[in-house]
Amino acid sequence: MQDLVSVLVPSYNHSKYIIETLESIKKSSYKSIEICIIDDGSSDDSILIIQKWIDNSLMNIKFKHRKNRGLTKTLNELLEMASGRYIVLLGSDDVLTEDSILQRVVFLKSNPHKKAVFTDAYIINSIGEKIFNSALFEYKNTNKNKLLDSELIKEELILNWNVPGPVLLFEKSVIEMIGNYNENLIVEDWDFYLRLVSNDLLIYQDKALSGYRLHNSNTINNSELHFKIKIDRLKTVFLNFFKFDFKYKILFLKLIFSKIR
Repeated sequence: MQDLVSVLVPSYNHSKYIIETLESIKKSSYKSIEICIIDDGSSDDSILIIQKWIDNSLMNIKFKHRKNRGLTKTLNELLEMASGRYIVLLGSDDVLTEDSILQRVVFLKSNPHKKAVFTDAYIINSIGEKIFNSALFEYKNTNKNKLLDSELIKEELILNWNVPGPVLLFEKSVIEMIGNYNENLIVEDWDFYLRLVSNDLLIYQDKALSGYRLHNSNTINNSELHFKIKIDRLKTVFLNFFKFDFKYKILFLKLIFSKIR
């Protein structure tokens, strides 16, 4: 019998993409799934589109909508909603491959000393066309050899943070070990990954098992947020500095003196 996987979908103003996102979950080869969706105060017709899709679906779905509270608060609410042993995060504009969940669950179970796995992703544009085969190594300049090394992975995630959104699967029990998402941060994922890797809970699986969508409304493309994101990265350094051994503290200091790119 398969362990239950909770796919968490924070929805915000992605009415153009949300059906493709939900359909990618529905097509999953892994069948023991619940979908948890919170619409975080969308101003488009996302809520109506999601509700209509739910009404025509036979899947196990939890859905609620409310006023805008921001991504980190939404993620933590979704974690509270989730009943699964495993958690998958999926943005409301991204997609999963058919075997994405199955392959990650099998891989994590084959590495029982770890509690979380992340993978590569391919990149799609606003109309769903694949524009890069690898988000980590083609779109970004990530060092694969370091990701595959149990120690060097820490160095790579500290100095060269390039992990795209929809690639993480973790045991829900890990929240009791490292805590929820930090609701005081904008760039919540880097902090979460650092907490995972500082506790030797994270492993990399070298496959592209999801599609990360690039479009004009991506947060990363919002120039107004760039300064706030730099400040956020500094906060993340200080929050995680004492979680790592001395040699990694040196790497954090390098980041500080380079003003956190």
